[in-house]
Amino acid sequence: MTAEDEDVLTLRTGDARTVRHVFDQMPVGQAAMAGPEHTFIAANAAFRSMSTRPDVIGRTLREVFPEIEGQRIYEMYHRVYATGIPQTASEWRVNRILEGGTAAEELFFDFTATPMRGPDGTVTGVSLLVTDVTEWVRTRETARAADAERRYEAARDVVIALQEALLPKGLPVLPGARIAARYLVAAQDQAAGGDWFDAIPLEGGRVALVVGDVVGHGVAASAAMGQLRAVLRHVLTAEPDPAAALGQLNRFAASDPALRAATLCVVVLSPADGALRYATCGHPPPLVVTPAGMARFLPPTGTGPLGTGSVPVLGPGELAAGYGAALQ
Repeated sequence: MTAEDEDVLTLRTGDARTVRHVFDQMPVGQAAMAGPEHTFIAANAAFRSMSTRPDVIGRTLREVFPEIEGQRIYEMYHRVYATGIPQTASEWRVNRILEGGTAAEELFFDFTATPMRGPDGTVTGVSLLVTDVTEWVRTRETARAADAERRYEAARDVVIALQEALLPKGLPVLPGARIAARYLVAAQDQAAGGDWFDAIPLEGGRVALVVGDVVGHGVAASAAMGQLRAVLRHVLTAEPDPAAALGQLNRFAASDPALRAATLCVVVLSPADGALRYATCGHPPPLVVTPAGMARFLPPTGTGPLGTGSVPVLGPGELAAGYGAALQ
């Protein structure tokens, strides 16, 4: 470049010292690499800060950033140098090894890699424009996670409210029997699902005690549970024979995939004489507790879950005065 060319360039771009000062003060990372080995020939303060090395000039890309091997960054710069076509990348994730080499820090950058050309148009190197967007990405992802958590909590609250609406609001008060119930969940993420209980007054002073479980969790399971509970109430109150009522319920469950394999324990108790009949459709049997606190399970009736081809069978039992029966 002649002195005249230097004077023209100074008039167009400014004094070299001033240009260098402005270049070094730019808030985004800027650098230039020469040759196929990508040797740094210029780097401003922002870029040097990103690299965590003040002495990048004269070093190759691999020497300055050995940890980015395999992260497709080298390949991007090689493409620009080989083809002369600029490349851009948005929110490119980079794992940078921390001091000591024991852990990696996940960072995100926006890149623009542009070919540098000599007087004859030949590509002589690659210039870089790099913006660290790590904090922006982290803030956005934190906000997304918080929003997802809020939506999950809102949906879970709706399902819990739905299930609570489907469970009985109260228990019948009958002469000769005291009925109590409590609903507990194993964990918050299982707070809504297909579990239910019920106590249904029947003709002749009898009462049906029910515990059941529809497969699954969430809205679908709660909806299926509400459907099965409503049908069970109907057939038990409309059909005096519990075995016939459970037969109808079993056929209904077999017709709906959402209800198949639901488990159920039903006890029909006559408080007047303590006689009971019960069925364990794939569910644990009733637990009988004596006044002294001794407990024993009644024998399972051998019936499988609803809708699986097993015919409900009822077994006989008796609950003497002062005894209790527990379903779970």
